[in-house]
Amino acid sequence: MMQFSSDERHAETLAFLRQVRDYIARWPPHPVNRDMLARIDAHLGEPVHRLAEQAKTLRTGGAYTVVGLCLLQAELRGDELVVRLPDKPSAAPDEMVVAALKDGIEITMGVADRPVREWKGE
Repeated sequence: MMQFSSDERHAETLAFLRQVRDYIARWPPHPVNRDMLARIDAHLGEPVHRLAEQAKTLRTGGAYTVVGLCLLQAELRGDELVVRLPDKPSAAPDEMVVAALKDGIEITMGVADRPVREWKGE
C-alpha cells in the first residue's frame, strides 16, 4: 500500500485548487468570479501553502535476503531516487546483489520519519 504524508496530500490539494482557479479564470468576466479568483490567489499565496507545494517527502526502503542481509537501500526525495549498497557487515555478498539485480529487485518505499536532507554522495 502506498503511503502519503500529510504534506503530500496538502500539496496535491493545492495543485487541484490551482487547476480550479485556472478553470474559473477562463469563464466570462463577472464580479463574483473576480472575487473568488482573488480569494483563491490570496490563499495560494500564503507562505505556508507555497512551502507545502515545494516540500519534498522522503521515502525509504530496502531489499533484503531471507536471512536479513541488505541487498540495496533506496531513498526517494520528491522525484529523485538514490540507490546505494549498504555498509558491511549487514550487506549481502556482492554476488547475491548482482544476481538479485539481474532478476530485478522490488523495494517497497515508505514515508520516512526523518526530514529530507540533501545527499552529497557520502
